[in-house]
Amino acid sequence: MKSNRAPTIIFWLIFFPVLAGIVWFSYSAYISWPVGSPGAICRFNSRIVQQAVRSYQRDRNLNTGDPMQIKELIKAELLPRIPACPEKHSYTILDRIPASGELYMRCTDPSHIPPHENW
Repeated sequence: MKSNRAPTIIFWLIFFPVLAGIVWFSYSAYISWPVGSPGAICRFNSRIVQQAVRSYQRDRNLNTGDPMQIKELIKAELLPRIPACPEKHSYTILDRIPASGELYMRCTDPSHIPPHENW
């Protein structure tokens, strides 16, 4: 007669380490997620606003340095609202079309500023 215990022991010897690995990975991801996400959201906000500014500039044949307020982007339906930094920092917003490589909206936290040399 064959014993039914061997497959059960082998199953548990494989199942528990795999289960423990999954739990450890999920928990570590859960803990570290809030650390980097506010800066990522802020950089994303800067990118979306910059794309809206460039679209507005292109659609209206505006030149670098021409006056423009962020509310014009909302009126033109290029932005739903003025973005806010998730960590409650403030944004410095230009009142003109920025030059290439210059951000229209910049967070006061330097770690939230995206690389923008080609924007």
